[in-house]
Amino acid sequence: MVRETVPSYKELAELLKDGLTPEAQEKIMELRQTVLAIQEENFQLKERIRQLEATTAAPAREVIYDKGVYWTLERGSRQGPFCPACQDRAGKLVRLHYSHTGTPGIYWMCKACQQSW
Repeated sequence: MVRETVPSYKELAELLKDGLTPEAQEKIMELRQTVLAIQEENFQLKERIRQLEATTAAPAREVIYDKGVYWTLERGSRQGPFCPACQDRAGKLVRLHYSHTGTPGIYWMCKACQQSW
């Protein structure tokens, strides 16, 4: 982090009253060096932010619709099933639960919207 002291405007203005003296030139050079250091630090911080955002981004997953429900493919593995009503209405992947009710034709229940498939 840049911690150099930056010549104040007032100090620089006082030095320039007498023209571009060696002391004023020195302060201008200090100011230039500080600005360059700040620009370099800013570039490095932006690059670090970009790297962190890339590493914390949600893992890409593919959502597929098959046999009336949604599934995801994550790292080559099929996950799910997920509720089609919740996905279609709100874009939310809500995992379905296997139904043990014995009702013919109903195998999956959504605990969020109470629908069955």
